[in-house]
Amino acid sequence: MLEKLLKFDEFIFPQVTKIIYYIGLVLIALFSVLGALGALFAGIAQNNFGGGLVGLVGALIGGAVGVLVWRITVELWTVVFSIHDILKEIRDRKTGL
Repeated sequence: MLEKLLKFDEFIFPQVTKIIYYIGLVLIALFSVLGALGALFAGIAQNNFGGGLVGLVGALIGGAVGVLVWRITVELWTVVFSIHDILKEIRDRKTGL
């Protein structure tokens, strides 16, 4: 196991992709809810409930866009590592390993 960590023949990322993805989703959800509540309470504190409501909706839409962008980012990382694995297989076939 230690040898795998010290040599860069295999990447660790493909094994931990799901964990990183779920951590990102939790953080996006947390900050979206905090942003929505903060906007709503700020609107109420300033006697501008409409502005707070707009901020709440904006934070929720921002969270939805954040989830979409996060998913695309993780998928692109996965594609890059898949390409690396395929190129490694091609190299091994050509060298006869």
